[in-house]
Amino acid sequence: MAPVATICARCGQPIVPAGPTLPPTKRRILDAVQRHPGINAERLRDLVWQDDPGGGPECRHTLYVHVNQLNRRLAPAGIAVRAARGGSAGYRIVSVRS
Repeated sequence: MAPVATICARCGQPIVPAGPTLPPTKRRILDAVQRHPGINAERLRDLVWQDDPGGGPECRHTLYVHVNQLNRRLAPAGIAVRAARGGSAGYRIVSVRS
């Protein structure tokens, strides 16, 4: 069973523990969601690939693949990056239990 994450009193998101070494794209996703809880997919894509001269990948599903891979790396810490069904609430860090 995954550990229960500590919750930030200010933003209500679980606190990401120090330690997970992440590839650059996954780190940018995690950092953007930490800084902007409730960020929508379009804005998240903009932030993650803002420095890409080509504007980032053309396929919109690339973000979802990166988030899925990121969540596999975060699972041992008991947290994940998720958007509520329908995506209207945007992406945020949540506690998960395995």
